[in-house]
Amino acid sequence: MSSIQTFVFIDFATNYKDENVLYNLCLLPVPRQQFLEPNNTTPPQDLFIVFSLKKISIADFHKINGFINQQKKPVCIFAHNGNRFDFIVLRRQLNKLNMELASDVLVADCMYAFHDILENKSQGGAVREYYWEPYVKPNVDYTLFNVYNRVVINNRVPVQPHRSRDDTYMIFRISHVLGQKFLDWADNPIKRRRCREVQDGPIQRR
Repeated sequence: MSSIQTFVFIDFATNYKDENVLYNLCLLPVPRQQFLEPNNTTPPQDLFIVFSLKKISIADFHKINGFINQQKKPVCIFAHNGNRFDFIVLRRQLNKLNMELASDVLVADCMYAFHDILENKSQGGAVREYYWEPYVKPNVDYTLFNVYNRVVINNRVPVQPHRSRDDTYMIFRISHVLGQKFLDWADNPIKRRRCREVQDGPIQRR
């Protein structure tokens, strides 16, 4: 498969006690070229959806699906701790609707990417029991806010963790700083999988 052309960073806001109760979702699409422009730190226009029914409706699905399909392909969806949270939340909602995103849409967990790049680790696949496998747990914290404060030094914008718009912005700024290393990681086919391969399972927050 060719190199990823659009990186769609997503984050769900859900009820803390019941992840099946959805509040909102942010999707931030970033073209590949922007990662090669170090001074271009302005995020593209995002899609922000408030779920009035506390779930993804058919209308919401078509809005999400249409937004993703209008991006330059190949498209890969990234979420921080996505394999244990956001992708499972999305899978449950798609199953309830009996709907799917396009068969060529990919997903990858950017927590894995940030760990692998910053710890200079090359092994580890698209799905792991713990993000640091097969190595020992790192001494530093890989929560999104912690990584943002460590990596983003210039033009850092104050953010509020666990707000979907702020979370996607942090993912964008971190990955943008990592630049070519992030692109190389994302282009490795063993680090990603098709969205349709995501299965329902236990959820674990950051």
